[in-house]
Amino acid sequence: MGRRRRASSQQGIGRPVRAQPGHSFTTETGAVILAAFSDVTLHQHELPLAIPSAEPVVTYLDSIREPVLRSLGEPLDFDAVLGLVAARVEEVIRVRGTFRAVNRSGVFVCR
Repeated sequence: MGRRRRASSQQGIGRPVRAQPGHSFTTETGAVILAAFSDVTLHQHELPLAIPSAEPVVTYLDSIREPVLRSLGEPLDFDAVLGLVAARVEEVIRVRGTFRAVNRSGVFVCR
């Protein structure tokens, strides 16, 4: 767990995070996977979020608890992690007024 813990602490809150390796079909990798089509167009959408409290962040993370634990493949006190995240998000909100994130999504149109 040490290697994963160091990597996650280096990422910090508010920095871009890549999709988990187990989720290999992303807007970054989809064009290569869809190369069998003669025409592949990616339509991307970004939605900036200003989150006023830690609750929505913690609720979202709790909603992906099982896939995260499966991908780690080792024990993790997820409730303790959620507590740490809540404290850090609240600190960011105290300093900056809101916790900012960007929801990025995309749709491939293939012909």
